Amino acid sequence: MIILGIDPSLYSTGWALLDCSPGGCRVIEAGTIKIKRRATPKGRAKRHNVAELGILHRELTHLAEWCQYPKKVDCFALEYPINLPGAQTAVLWMVQGVARGCLGGAGLTGECYDPATVKKAVTGNRSAEKHVVERFAQAQLSEPYKFGSDDASDAAAIALTHWHRQQTNQLLLPAMQKQKTSRKRRRVKC
Repeated sequence: MIILGIDPSLYSTGWALLDCSPGGCRVIEAGTIKIKRRATPKGRAKRHNVAELGILHRELTHLAEWCQYPKKVDCFALEYPINLPGAQTAVLWMVQGVARGCLGGAGLTGECYDPATVKKAVTGNRSAEKHVVERFAQAQLSEPYKFGSDDASDAAAIALTHWHRQQTNQLLLPAMQKQKTSRKRRRVKC
């Protein structure tokens, strides 16, 4: 299964393309979409960062198209925004919407995970720091990979979280379905 992990941010969006199989996961490619901060004239508030969102849309669309050609991406995994004070949270949700729109527009389906779930899945600690997440993500890869930024390693951790969730579902779903049918049989017998 090939998973595109995305750590969305307005100015520094990390991404990682992982090839995962029961034998382990390896990074095909990873990187960061950097968007230059534009100066705002003094006394004028930024108006929803429209230009930056447009650039992010273009870059994510190119990334989604590129990911379809070297290897067919099976799904994507995104991280939900954290709640920040003021309008920053609204901007992060806009970034999330742009990312989901670009990836969905490219025909990809995926899941979103909150930061604590990603940290718990990769490190076992819901409040792990970034360098710890990177170290644990690196340890779970079948081949070593040098990430260029924290955002790219976070994206790999998000993709690993999705892989772990898929593996857990594959193991538990048949047992849960079997349990459901056995419950139905008991009810019928009564």
